[in-house]
Amino acid sequence: MKIEIRCPRCEKIGAIEISEDKIKDVSRGLLAINVSEKIVCEHSFVAYVDRNLEIRDCFMADFQIELPALESAATAKAETDYDTKDFDLILIKLNFPASSIAYLLRAIISNKKFAIINDQKFLESHLENFVEYISEGSFDPHIEVIPREIYINDKKKYSSYVVLEENKLVQNEDHIFNTNEINVERTIVQKFLAEINEKSSIIILRNELEKAFTLAQSIIELIRDFKGKELQSKKIIDYLEEKHNIDIKIPYLNFLINIVQEYFGVNVPKSSEVSNFLGFL
Repeated sequence: MKIEIRCPRCEKIGAIEISEDKIKDVSRGLLAINVSEKIVCEHSFVAYVDRNLEIRDCFMADFQIELPALESAATAKAETDYDTKDFDLILIKLNFPASSIAYLLRAIISNKKFAIINDQKFLESHLENFVEYISEGSFDPHIEVIPREIYINDKKKYSSYVVLEENKLVQNEDHIFNTNEINVERTIVQKFLAEINEKSSIIILRNELEKAFTLAQSIIELIRDFKGKELQSKKIIDYLEEKHNIDIKIPYLNFLINIVQEYFGVNVPKSSEVSNFLGFL
């Protein structure tokens, strides 16, 4: 079966083919399809399709980004908590596009007030409980779901918020939600949506947030030990590798530094790019 698809970057329209067997496997939720270069255009991206062959979302994903592995002592607790959860994960996946969830993660780790415009009142509690679950034991999010009419009539109240409608930012004054700067968040979401098992997929999100929170706190410890002296990227990476037995790459380190500065409000006295480069030689 062929379906029409539009590249999220250049907006060129093309077609992709999906086998009936793959669609049959999507009883609930979404099917993630990696669209390689030259299929639609020169770009590669991920498309999310429901069982009715409707494209629910497409976004660019950096397939080169590696998420470091860190064992979580809270995984068992997370599995127990999920058994008593108060939200429908499939409703979340079907009603909030992949890019929306990536923006949501960005808001959480950046300590930004985040409002999602959605007129389906029943989704409010599902999203709030979903956010509470994935951030338990780590971040303290400020997320609201509001009807469009309320936002239009009371914009002043939400002047300090980043505001999302469908999968588009309608208010983003700080410009920290640049789509080119949320590659790690998109990679996490891709991993989350690619996991078919509900419990495993939601624990991926929870563990990724907990891991980022823990590693960011370790960077703060290192900064305090160095008492404000400049730090090379390699020094930070070596410290995290030794402390947590973890392999950190530069894109993920930059993701952590954003958390340290935006969420915790701690300045990272990084060396110049030249100095950082020499540190890896």
